[in-house]
Amino acid sequence: SLTLDGEGTVHYGLDGEKGRASTTYGFDLQTVGDKEMLRTVRADARYKIMQGLKMGLGGNMCELRGQNYGYKAEARLRPMSWAKFNVAAGMMKSRVDKIPDAHGMNLELLLRSPLQTDTRDDEPQKKNDPFQLAMSASFMKWRNEVAKGMNINGQMLASSLIPDEYVGDTLVGMKFNLNSRSTGQLTMRLSSQESNKLGYAAVMPLVIALWGRITDP
Repeated sequence: SLTLDGEGTVHYGLDGEKGRASTTYGFDLQTVGDKEMLRTVRADARYKIMQGLKMGLGGNMCELRGQNYGYKAEARLRPMSWAKFNVAAGMMKSRVDKIPDAHGMNLELLLRSPLQTDTRDDEPQKKNDPFQLAMSASFMKWRNEVAKGMNINGQMLASSLIPDEYVGDTLVGMKFNLNSRSTGQLTMRLSSQESNKLGYAAVMPLVIALWGRITDP
């Protein structure tokens, strides 16, 4: 398969404020099957209404077995520096007969660690907390059926749960998704620059299990 995409964004300054409005243009090319090519052209416009609130409108047109086009509207709310909430809704229409319209909505909440406050010269410098959490829910209606999905993606320092001398700067990452068919996936990931500590942490559950078997009368 072959996939090719491109995107460009232009920012505009309004009322003496940079970046208050922006437009994004893009195109995608993707092979479908052996001989068909999906071509998509898209455009989005966003406007910053007030501090912490952006609204946007967008549209796209794609060609695959006929012309298909869609529209969307979105709002991005940032009430605090460490929290964002995005909501988007849209629809797709087809000029091909007997293909019904599709409607969809997506809700997303993004959280991260609050910014560290400046420390005095005589205080030790704190590590930046890489905590991040993204939760989203999506809904799509097509052919009188509603498909639902949920996604959770996050990361945090293992030292938040285990003493720092055992795990160091180890990061714990998690991905989880679930759909309306009751199927999903859970993925856990560990990453660290201190491989020795990470290795000891991974071996400890095995050692404890073996010790329990040996000492069990």
